[in-house]
Amino acid sequence: MPRCFLPNGRPPVVGEIFYQKDLAATLRQLVAVEESHRAQGREQALQAARDVVYKGSWRRRSSPSASGRGLLTMADFADYQVRCDPPVQVNYRGYDVYATGPWGQGPVFPQALKILEGFDLRGMDIILPPTSTP
Repeated sequence: MPRCFLPNGRPPVVGEIFYQKDLAATLRQLVAVEESHRAQGREQALQAARDVVYKGSWRRRSSPSASGRGLLTMADFADYQVRCDPPVQVNYRGYDVYATGPWGQGPVFPQALKILEGFDLRGMDIILPPTSTP
């Protein structure tokens, strides 16, 4: 197990809070790269952040093949292309709900909402939060 999931060298106990300072630093660095390329437009700024991960020094540091324990090569990282796709969008009972595209699990949630739309959830014997109007 990666050491980032082992605070104090052991798995956390149930309910224990632990901080991933390296992850926080990583996310801050990606945000800084994106912000420094903002003038080029959102898509180019995101591409600059991706390039840090897939083409920069990060890929050498994070590639399992760098340690001889993985199947991905440096070329696999450098050749990887990420697309900016529009989100999946549905309207569920007056709320616009957005999710990632089919490259992930994104469409599953909107599909489930659309299935549930045909049921009277309030009439079922389940606990639901109070109704609010969008």
